[in-house]
Formats: sequence, structure tokens, C-alpha cells
Amino acid sequence: MRKRKGIALAVATPLLAWSFAGTAHAVDVSFDGDPVSGSVLVSLADGRLGWMKQSGGATLNGVFFGNNQGAGTVQEIDIGDIDGDGNGDILTARDVGPGVSGEVTWTERLANNLSGQPVSFNVSPANSIAVGDLDGDGDGDAILGRNDGFITWVERVGGNVTANHSFNVGGTVAVAIGDLDGDANGDVVSAQPGGQLLWAERSGNSLSGIFVGFNVSPAVTLEIGNLDNDGDGDIVIGRQDGFISWAERSGTSLTSGGGLANPSFNVGSVADLALADVNGDGEDEIIGAQSALGGGVFILDHNGASINLISNVFTAVGPGASITALDVGDIDADGLLDIVVGRSDGFVTWMEVSNNGLTISGVTSFNVGSAVTDLRIASVPEPASLALMAMGLGAVIRRR
Repeated sequence: MRKRKGIALAVATPLLAWSFAGTAHAVDVSFDGDPVSGSVLVSLADGRLGWMKQSGGATLNGVFFGNNQGAGTVQEIDIGDIDGDGNGDILTARDVGPGVSGEVTWTERLANNLSGQPVSFNVSPANSIAVGDLDGDGDGDAILGRNDGFITWVERVGGNVTANHSFNVGGTVAVAIGDLDGDANGDVVSAQPGGQLLWAERSGNSLSGIFVGFNVSPAVTLEIGNLDNDGDGDIVIGRQDGFISWAERSGTSLTSGGGLANPSFNVGSVADLALADVNGDGEDEIIGAQSALGGGVFILDHNGASINLISNVFTAVGPGASITALDVGDIDADGLLDIVVGRSDGFVTWMEVSNNGLTISGVTSFNVGSAVTDLRIASVPEPASLALMAMGLGAVIRRR
């Protein structure tokens, strides 16, 4: 599933589309061309897609709710520019049910609406999706995790999406795209139901070379980002047993992250994760949400020989609800990181991070009418000149 820096750094040049940082959960591509207000894209349990906008102060307005994705449930959404037009596109992975095909669906914004005729491609029921530029052609590709054990590479061809590259990994519950080996090409990581991580690379028009990682408790979600500023991507795994673990590449395998004595941290339960540089140290911190009823959000930092809690778990929902999705970004262009969570009771909650990650505050909730299955933030992009300047200063540039 999903990562990024608190102040969005936009890089429009395809040459810079990939960096060592891997993927970014909140995309640095504009969804609607608005230079001062970001967007929140939401998938709901009743099949609808929602598009929400920040509109002054701590307010989110529902610009559009509709575009029903059809039967079944949208398992995960991601945003990326898959047609190279400079605007974000929505891709959804949908599971229709046992014995019935699923779909990956591409939806675009059309004025203040979402395209009424999304382009779909039938595959085995899908459980996860991640968008990134795997082949260096300047537009986004999608990796789809499937219930039948395959991962599928989905590309845009003309006005359609086509899934002509599939790879059997034996089972998958989550996928992510990032540059694990520092070669400026996208790598794919999948988490298997039994807890094993697998790493695949692009080779021409296919995926190849399964590099086996280490076994952990089965994953709920995984992300790729930059925890240690060593020039390649790191993997963060949210586990079913309530631990957060960190893994990284070592040669052609995956190993416990950073040689840490304690590369895992127990947060009790995990619903979702994102990565962002909260405190400006050039490395990502881990922002996550608990899945337990009444659960909250937390921020972890890699520091020396362990992973530590920066902020105490901050209660984000009431006792009768749970968090189902989380993303981070700067949606109000104030330079501070925003956290947005989706909830089982049909609310979206927005909060903000300050004081180098020590403070999570400003909780505001909005009723979207149905349980949230996933959400993504499209941050307010900053000028490319700032991104280039930041690269010179060693900052992290990213996309997802």
C-alpha cells in the first residue's frame, strides 16, 4: 500500500521522476491544478469514489461523490499521472467476490467531476495497488496485487489500460513500488500472506528475479521510503501482530533494517502507514494508524540502534469506530504536514503535525456517508525550482 515529505516537492521532469527515496504516498502531482489547495481522494464501502477539497481554514468540501465502481469493494486506490498530462489519475483495485473477476480501473478528473466512463481491465480479484514509473517512460505504471498469487503490471496504452505483464509470486496481500537498489529504476516489493517479503525488478517488459526477503508476521501494509539516507529505498511493514518492522536491501536479498538491534516497534495494532520527513532531518519518519476500535495515530523515528516513538499515540476516533486508511501531505499549503484518516463510521478526519512531529492537533471530521476503504492525498505541489534546490541540499524527492 503506500509515503512522503511534509512539504511537497514537485518534479515535473521525467528524468527526476525516480529518486533513491522510493515512492511517496501523497503524490506531488496536481489533481486539479489548484496551487493553494490540495485534494483528498476517497473510496467508500458503498462503491463510490469521493473527491474532497480543502477550502479555507480547517474545512474539507465534497466536490464530487459518485462514479460508482460497480459491484464489489474497492480494496485500495492510488494516484499517479499515468497518461503524462501533468495531472493525477486515480487507479483502483477492486475485489468483486469469490470466483468472480476483479478490476483495475483508471479514472480521471473532468472539470469538477470524475470521469463518468472509467477505463477498466479485468483481472483476478485484486487486493492492493501501487503506482510508479517502472519503465522510465515518463508516465505512471501500476502494480496490482491479486488474490490468485500473481502481481500484474498495468500500463496505459492509448486511451486504455492494459495488463500484459504478470508475475506469479505465490500470494500477495500488499504491494509497493520504489528504488531499492539505487539504480533509478522502480523495484516491486510484495508481501505474501505467510509473512515473507519478495522483491522483483523490471527486466524489459516483464518483472524478473525474485529476491527473497526475511519472514515477519503477515503484513497489513507496506511502504518504501528513505529511513536512513543511504541512497536507496527502505521497506516499512505494518504487521498483523501490531508491530512495525523495517527491512532494506543487502545485495540481492532483503534483511533486517539498518543492522538495528531492534528493527521493530509494537504499536498494538496497525491499520495503515505512510512515510514522511516530519522533522526536516532528510530522513523519513513513520506515520501510522491503529486499527483497534477507538485507535489513534502515531509517529515513529529511526534513531541510532532502534525505532522510537516521537509522538504519543494521538486518539483520532471515538470508541465505537476504527481507522481504516491514512495518508499524509500538505493539503492547505501552510508548510506543515497534514494527516488524513478514513474511518469505519463513514467519517474522514483531518489533523496537522507541528513542533518537529511532537504535536498532532487540529482534529476536524467530515461525514462522507459510508465506511472509508482507502484514501489518498494529492498535495499542493511546490515549484520545480524549489525541488531542484532541495536536491542540492540533500532533501528527499519523491512521488507516489
